[in-house]
Parts: sequence; structure tokens; C-alpha cells
Amino acid sequence: MDSNEQSLPSEELQKEFEENPLKIMEIIRKEREIEEAREKEINETKSTSFNKEKKKIETLIINDIYDLTGKNNINNKKDINYLVNNINNNYIINNKITNSIFNKNNNKITVNHLNIFFNFNNNSNYVNKNINNIHKNDEDIDNNKNNKNKISILSSKSNNIDDKNDKNNNDNEKLLLLSNPNILLENLKSFKGSIISQKFVDSITEEEECQLLFKNIMPYICTIMCLEYGNYFFQKFLEKLKIEQKLSIYQIIENEFYNIASNKFGTHSIQSLINNIQTDIEIIALNRLISKNMYFLFIDNNAYHIMMKLILDFPEDKRNLLNLFLVMNIEKIIINCNGAFCVNKFIIHNKDLNLRAMLIKNLKNHIKELIFNKYSCINLLLILETFGINWGNFILKEIEENFGVLCEHPVSNVFISKVLLFLNNNYPYELKVLIWSFYKNIVLMKNLIWNKNNNKILNQLIEYSNEEQKKCLFFILNKYNSKGDM
Repeated sequence: MDSNEQSLPSEELQKEFEENPLKIMEIIRKEREIEEAREKEINETKSTSFNKEKKKIETLIINDIYDLTGKNNINNKKDINYLVNNINNNYIINNKITNSIFNKNNNKITVNHLNIFFNFNNNSNYVNKNINNIHKNDEDIDNNKNNKNKISILSSKSNNIDDKNDKNNNDNEKLLLLSNPNILLENLKSFKGSIISQKFVDSITEEEECQLLFKNIMPYICTIMCLEYGNYFFQKFLEKLKIEQKLSIYQIIENEFYNIASNKFGTHSIQSLINNIQTDIEIIALNRLISKNMYFLFIDNNAYHIMMKLILDFPEDKRNLLNLFLVMNIEKIIINCNGAFCVNKFIIHNKDLNLRAMLIKNLKNHIKELIFNKYSCINLLLILETFGINWGNFILKEIEENFGVLCEHPVSNVFISKVLLFLNNNYPYELKVLIWSFYKNIVLMKNLIWNKNNNKILNQLIEYSNEEQKKCLFFILNKYNSKGDM
């Protein structure tokens, strides 16, 4: 019998295949190229132990197929050699043959990490084709892998195939996120989904892809900016946009700007817009948004961070609208905790003397209300510390003229104590003048001495007084004690 006849299965086996055609779903190449040394070892291995293992495989294949078909028609040497040689010649890895495992539910035999899938149907035309099709080259198999009437054998995936599949999967995911904003929105509701979405944005390199994504998510941009994890995606997304696209965002969010700015997460999105400003026209667009809600942006628990950022990140001459609003409405902003923080930063970074003069003028006009507020008192003290006593003289005058009343109020009492300490450390002469003005006011001193709430202030005055002032105070005390008026 010649070699061609030996390569074909028996007629009896072909008949069995015709009754139960096999459909093997897929084949891919070996897991990796066998190292040269291992190839040599495998090619040279024809030992007795190998033949014994081969005999086991023969027996297992016969038993498995018998279990599968319910018949044992593979009972001659030619059929056994055909099946075993096809496996051994093509798919034995590292010269190690393991026991075959047959899973009847999945119609699968596993031999040495080799999965052979069997599907049975009544397609009788199948066997009429040459069974040697299972030895077709890889190109033929790839071209026909979707044809259910072809036979293929699965081997372990190679690293190259893994990389290719990963790339294909990434490309598919990328296309899906680009074209379907609903999937993107769903991702942005979770931390893991946000990470995936941020990596997706990083992977965008083509201008067309960026434009497509921009177009698809613009109707949802306000929602994205206010999501806990969506604002991180938005910050990444901004880095990919052109100036025209960023200006479009300013227009889209105009009616919802305050809602976004006052949102716990939306405020970070607005701050990221500020971080990405590159041109004066973007500053104009931002000013248009903040001008409509300026006061509320200063006092809101979340939005004030935006105003703080503008003060800190922009030169004074680049935020004229904000500056003017702040100094003209200082009496309302400074009495709020959040607003006072913003004023604090404004004072520290102020260089424009015209703005400073306007600020001092408005503070002076409202000093009688501001000196009783704990937040505004912080900034009044900062005026003295930052601008000096010449700019803050109106504060000292108010303390001198209303010392008794101010000492009675818990907030202004603490404020006076801090002012006295500041003067003692920085302006001792001015402090001595102020103390003399107190000592000369007999009624004031009478109330100051006998009111227990003023003990701290009185002790400070005594501590900061010079010897002459202390003698004067001692004389006042003795005078009233001798008359019994105190």
C-alpha cells in the first residue's frame, strides 16, 4: 500500500464521519516558538518511553471516540495511525504527552493542552471532502475560520496572537466609546470605569477621533462635569481640546454654570477649565460666566474655591472684573467665612494702590458693623499686618473712640487683644499713645477696672505700659479707692 493510501482513513471510518460529521471550531498556532535547543531535543526523541506514551494516547483516543459515538469502528492500525500521527506530528509540545480528557457536555478532548472540539450534525456532504483538509496551512485556516463546515484544531495561543487580540479588543473598545456616549456615561459612574475612560482619552491621537468624541459627549457635558468620577475624565478630556472647542464648552455650560460651580465635583471641573486657559478670549468667556453669579460664587461652600483660584493663579491686572466687584462689595463678602478666605488672598496679593485705596475706603465706611464679625475681624487685622498702620489707621481710631463698647462684645474684645499685641510687637510708640488715650478717660477706666470680662484687656494694657503709665494707673486706682467710689 502506497503512502497516499496510508494517509487516508478507512472507508468504515469515513462512513462513520459521514453519519456524524465533525465540526472543529478554530485553530491557532502554538503558544510560542519552541527554543532551538528544545526543537532539537523533540526531533531527536524517539525513545521507548515516547512510544509507550504514544500507545497510551492511541488507546485513549480510541476510547474517547468510542464513548462519543457509541461505536468502536476505529479498530485497525491504519485508522489509529491516522489520528495519532496527526496529533503527534503537529501538536505535541515539549515532548510531554498528557492523558486525554474527554468532556461529553462540551464535546471536547484535551491532549497536552490541545483542545479538540467535536460537533456532530447530519451534514453528509462534509466527509466527501478530503479529510486531509485538517492539514491545511495557517493561511487557509484563517481564511475559512468562520466557515462552520471546515475542520480546525485548537492549539495554545502564541504571544503574538495574544498581543494582536489585545490590540483588536482595545480598538473595538475605543470605537465603542467613541461612538456610544451612553456607555461612556455608565463607565463614569464608577471608579474603575473612570480609570478605563481616562486611559481611553489618553489613547486618542487622531484629530478626527477627538472631534467625534467631542461631538458625542457635548449634550452630556454638564452631567459629566458634576459626576464624582466624571470630573477626572473631563480634566483629561480638556487637555485634548483646541481653543475653539473649549470656547464651545463655555457656551454650552453658561445656563448651568452656577449649578456646576456650586457642585462638590463640578467645582473641580470649572477649576480645570481655568487651568487650561491659554488665551485672552478664554478669560473673557470665563468672566462672562462668573459675572452673572459673582457674589454667590464668593460665599458658596464649593464655588468659592473657583474665586480663590482666580485670585491666586492670575495676576492682578488679569482679573479686573473680579477685583472691582470685590472691593465694591467688600462689606457683604467679608462677613462670610468663604468670602473672607477670598478677601484674605486678595489682600496678600494686592499691589494696585488704587484698588487698595478703594478697599480701605469701603472698609472704613462699614467698620462699625465689620468689627463685630469674627470673619471680617480676621481681615481687618490682616490689613494692619500687610499694609501697615498708615493704611489701617481707621481701625485704631475706631478702637480708641469706642473702646468701652468694643470690650463688652466677645468678638471685638478678642480682636482688640490681637491688635494690642500686634502694636506692641511692631509699633510700640503708637501703642503708648493709644494707652495714654485710655488712661485719660476716667469713665472708661472705671468701667474697665470693675468689669471682669475686661480683665484680659486691662492686664495687657498694664503689661504694655511704660513706668510713667503704670504710675498713672496706680494713681487712678488709689484716688477712687480713697473716695470709695469704686
